[in-house]
Amino acid sequence: MTISSERCPRATKPHTTNQLFAPIFSGALKGRKANWMGRLDLPHDLVFIDDAAAACVLLGETDGAYGQAWHIPGAGPVTGREFLTQVFAAAGRSPRVGVLPAWLVRLAGLFDKGAREMVELMYEFEEPLVLDGGKFAGAFPGFRYTTHAEAVGQTLDWFSRNWGS
Repeated sequence: MTISSERCPRATKPHTTNQLFAPIFSGALKGRKANWMGRLDLPHDLVFIDDAAAACVLLGETDGAYGQAWHIPGAGPVTGREFLTQVFAAAGRSPRVGVLPAWLVRLAGLFDKGAREMVELMYEFEEPLVLDGGKFAGAFPGFRYTTHAEAVGQTLDWFSRNWGS
């Protein structure tokens, strides 16, 4: 049996935003510059929200999973530059890519609660963030991640319907 995020209804998905990714998708739709926090050329595991939810449900339904640490890496690592380029391409736009320097995020954190929360995550964007999902893959070999291209397409579609373009 193949296990994937298809177990979750898609009526309102991805319906999830945060201060890093919302401006990327809305910027790509509007042809505006999109900024990445930290270094553009470091690999990151980015997991699509539907896949994260499906994995959490699967783990919650598995008695042997309780009390253990699980890493859900997503469809494979991409750099910030690759991700931004993919988002802009899917939006039919030429990439306009920038970087939010750490000092600017820290300065904004003095005045804005959301930016203050991003300061706490800066370390994740200053070093590679590649998760070892071998334990999860071994326990659930039928789990299939949504490709980055499909996840980006679904997210852009949601943004175009809910945030305007």
